[in-house]
Amino acid sequence: MANSTTNLDLINPTQAAKEATANALIDAASPATLLGRRASTTTGLTFGYYGGVLNGDSVFNIANGTVTLTDNAVNYIQCNPATGVVSVVTGSFTSGYIPMYQVTTSGGLQTVWTDKRPNPLYTKTSTLAIKDEGTTLTGTPASINFTGSAVQATAVGNDVTVNVTIIDELSELLDVAISTPTNDQILKYSSALGKWINTVNTTSGDPWTYIKLTADQANTTTTFADIVGLTFAETSGVTYEIEGVLLFSTAASTTGIKLTSSFAAGSNSNYLRIPTTATAELQRFWTASDSAVTATTGYTAGANMIDFKALLIPSANGTFQLKFASEVAASAVNILTGSFIKFREVT
Repeated sequence: MANSTTNLDLINPTQAAKEATANALIDAASPATLLGRRASTTTGLTFGYYGGVLNGDSVFNIANGTVTLTDNAVNYIQCNPATGVVSVVTGSFTSGYIPMYQVTTSGGLQTVWTDKRPNPLYTKTSTLAIKDEGTTLTGTPASINFTGSAVQATAVGNDVTVNVTIIDELSELLDVAISTPTNDQILKYSSALGKWINTVNTTSGDPWTYIKLTADQANTTTTFADIVGLTFAETSGVTYEIEGVLLFSTAASTTGIKLTSSFAAGSNSNYLRIPTTATAELQRFWTASDSAVTATTGYTAGANMIDFKALLIPSANGTFQLKFASEVAASAVNILTGSFIKFREVT
């Protein structure tokens, strides 16, 4: 017994049927004898062992048994945890098997035997395949560390629950319209907004984003209409440099073109030049959104060019949009294919 006080039924020197008490004690401790040496069936090159219940890869009820040893050798007696079968080999124990005894034989006798049973007798293990998006990681990881506020691991007993918060939409992004991304388009974090911004990569290549018309657009009214496509989203606090060339024609030489731009509030400057004759031009500068610029002379032949520039520093999120109209009602003004604007962020 390990302590001065015991729970066992000890044998009293004066009691009767001492053997009954001893047998009862041994029976209670019988799990410890599992796969142990059974002297009564061990002789010569025959090694006997005790059976019992083995909690291996499955639960096995192993019967008492014997194995035959190899003479003049070191024998390794072992149990397969996957089947509960006891076997003997020479050389060394088989990897993954439960070691039982190492027995040296000579001249048909067992000369030395050593108990190699581990404590606990067997610990069931399992293999966890660690993969990165379906690809098994190489090496043998010693641990798994969950990081990031979106991943939370909780252990209860032997079970580990991992909760992952997945953003199933782009609600945390300032610009969510990225279903058809373009070349050099990236997401850039804005510390001022605390969000990711859909923008253009300016670290290499052309820093400008180009928007070009692929079809003519006409307006026969004096009411401003959007030049469809010549627009982009503005982000508060970002400085934008804009340049553009508009090709246009009018229905009559006496019909001029009206132009303006709408944009978010902030520090904004817009400038354009419109030809009025072959040798003269109209230059205008404006800072307020939707301020009209009107030329009273038109061109019916060929494509005529308007030069446009702007510098915008919006103080709120918004949309930049170029607009046009006719100076004369019911007389068409056309913005022609190939007109374009380009913009970039100034850092």
